[in-house]
Amino acid sequence: AISNIIGDVLLYKYSIEENILISSLELHTKACRDIEFSCDGNTLFSTSKDKSVMISDVNSGKLERFYENCHEVPVYCLTIIDENMFSTGDDDGVVKIWDVRERDEKPIYKTKKNEDYISDMITDESKKYLLCSSGDGSLTTINLQNRKVHMQSEEYEEELTCLGLFRSGTKLISGSSKGKLFVYNWEEFGLHSDAFPGPKTAINSLIPITENIVVTACEDGNLRATHLFPHRHLGIVGQHDFSIECVDICSTGQFIASS
Repeated sequence: AISNIIGDVLLYKYSIEENILISSLELHTKACRDIEFSCDGNTLFSTSKDKSVMISDVNSGKLERFYENCHEVPVYCLTIIDENMFSTGDDDGVVKIWDVRERDEKPIYKTKKNEDYISDMITDESKKYLLCSSGDGSLTTINLQNRKVHMQSEEYEEELTCLGLFRSGTKLISGSSKGKLFVYNWEEFGLHSDAFPGPKTAINSLIPITENIVVTACEDGNLRATHLFPHRHLGIVGQHDFSIECVDICSTGQFIASS
């Protein structure tokens, strides 16, 4: 699935030979900023600069739920927590957690610990913590079981732009606006355990592809592969003419997609 600046979501069947457009969903009135599939892949969650979240059936394309004006400012990112819950983060640093079983379409939790946009959010298989990176240079950890802020890291002198899990979820990795990679031990989110320099261009997105290798999508249009332990740059593995905003890997690990 690919989203665009006019609010549409395009669903493709992909291969190395060609990509076939299956359907086009006209969902939002402004730029669609984030899309996520549900755990079973049958439902698509999308969020937009129009402050809304939409939940659509992948097969029929029909709208299942519409959360209108779910934030006071544009929503920046969204992540699926489990089969019932998802979270959203906005341009002002507000994080909200939602339960689709609630019919009043109000969040079950809300917090604001960051002074800038929430750039990314992630959780692991245990669903104990929700990690939120921010443009203010800090990492906020929310305890999902107690529904309260667990801790907030020191503020770095650069934006934290994206998050990923590797080494079977025992490590958290964050990219930054200055091209650095910060690695945290799980449950030790107050300060990074390792920091790796890179090309001085912003990392917009990243995806761990093995227990030791991460691919970063950069502002300069390059996809770069980096080996973390020991640290070394493996080289450029793909290129775009303009900035790369998103990168992901298929369920089999065979293909990487970037846009």
